[in-house]
Amino acid sequence: MLCPNCGEKATGKFCSNCGTALKSEDTIVRINGVDINLSEIMRECGDARIKAIKSLRSQTGLGLTDAKEIMFKAYEGKHIPEYTHKPNQKEKKSSLRKRLVSLLMIVGLVGMVFIVVTGKIKYYETLRLAGESRGYIGRESKILESQEGIEQVFNKLRDRKEFEDGEIYLYDFSLSNERIYAIIQDTTIESNFDRYAYNGTRLFRPSWSKGDPINAATLMDGKSIDINDLSPQGIHRFYTQINNYLDKNNVELPEDHLIQIRVHTNLTSALPELTSSVSGLREDLSFKSDLDGDDFEVKDQ
Repeated sequence: MLCPNCGEKATGKFCSNCGTALKSEDTIVRINGVDINLSEIMRECGDARIKAIKSLRSQTGLGLTDAKEIMFKAYEGKHIPEYTHKPNQKEKKSSLRKRLVSLLMIVGLVGMVFIVVTGKIKYYETLRLAGESRGYIGRESKILESQEGIEQVFNKLRDRKEFEDGEIYLYDFSLSNERIYAIIQDTTIESNFDRYAYNGTRLFRPSWSKGDPINAATLMDGKSIDINDLSPQGIHRFYTQINNYLDKNNVELPEDHLIQIRVHTNLTSALPELTSSVSGLREDLSFKSDLDGDDFEVKDQ
């Protein structure tokens, strides 16, 4: 309709141009702060009330129940007061849940960016070919950096169902900050051994995995050692002494060097011992100690 004062096209109860009150027989209702001409909706939709309800919902975002109530009153010529939607308890919970999810996503994204920038998450290459690199996204792992870290990994192995009787006999056992490999005597067939691996760089919940079995006939001469004879404190002490030697003698390490510690056993040795080499460093440099990390020796040719 046209405003009787300024002649401009206007809708609602007042002219948006000059503010003059508009006289109209149309049913105009303020819904959530916006003037809606219900009569215009009814003229467009005729007797199709469902279509009218859909039109009102598309203009206002009302729920089905509220839009139905308003349009039915309009068709019946009943008075419709100004309507302001007040969210019910269910809508409040839904809105709160959405805000929490959004907040968690933002915090998670910021955390991921921080972790990537600080090097806590990085790309681990598993295979490199001409013009191609394969690998996975993992997290920084520091298994050997603390006695508690080593104990935690040992306990995860003990917690596996097949070792619930508490007996774990290691034929071969090697550790680095990132991974641990073990050949363990089968708990049901004494002549068989199983491969186990622990990858500390897994992004979520690193755990032990079991590989293919090995028949004892395929192994070199050696003997098993009870995991309870290994000392996490001794392994950590041995690792610390290696690092101290490298620092003291200014041994330059490759960027992605790994200190690998192995539990060494054979049929001729009186006692098992810890041996170590630094991967990618020098073949003529190695270290040795007993299981307690004492009697530390360096072989440097």
